[in-house]
Amino acid sequence: MPTAQSPSDASNPAAGAPTMQGLTPQMPLPQPSRELTPEEQKAFDRAQQLQTKKDAEANKRQAEAARRQGQVDRASQQAAAKRNAELAKKQAEADKKQAEADQKKQKEIAAADAKLKAAQAAYDAEVAKAKKKNQ
Repeated sequence: MPTAQSPSDASNPAAGAPTMQGLTPQMPLPQPSRELTPEEQKAFDRAQQLQTKKDAEANKRQAEAARRQGQVDRASQQAAAKRNAELAKKQAEADKKQAEADQKKQKEIAAADAKLKAAQAAYDAEVAKAKKKNQ
């Protein structure tokens, strides 16, 4: 977030330019090596104010871009979550159908096994009957 500066800080080079998330001023102004005349000081102060304003605008644009990117990321995550939920639902439906098919197959196998056992019992009974007859 940009740091708040009072109007007197704008002319104070020690106050620093506003920064946002580690941003530094785009073009720092050099500090004068000698005492400035009043006109030069006004020009220097104005240049610092303009630089501060440019930096604030750049920070604002970057913050807006980050906000938009956050919105895009959230929308993307929501879309992915929705797709994943739909895929999970389809997979659950497929699993349910497979379980029903497996259960039906097990019933068919059990019925066939019961018929086979009944036929084997009937055959064994006929064999036993035939043995009795032959004795």
